[in-house]
Amino acid sequence: FGRIVESLVGDIFMPVIGAITGGSIFEQFLALSSNVTATSLEEAKRQGAVLAYGSFVTIMINFAIIAWVLFLVVKGINRLKAQA
Repeated sequence: FGRIVESLVGDIFMPVIGAITGGSIFEQFLALSSNVTATSLEEAKRQGAVLAYGSFVTIMINFAIIAWVLFLVVKGINRLKAQA
């Protein structure tokens, strides 16, 4: 289930949000070391300490979707119990 949500967010939601905001803000990072000169997140992580806030936003969206789906499932189960 987690991999499905991860793919949904990474392959469907993030490109749409990136297109709306004018770029991929979810790959953004803040270099915490003066040694970091890279422009990609993966390369920057190899060079030194970075604050990957774009990755954090992606994970928070994943969590929100999972929580929303679980909420709907529990709500549906409770409705079925009430009818029985």
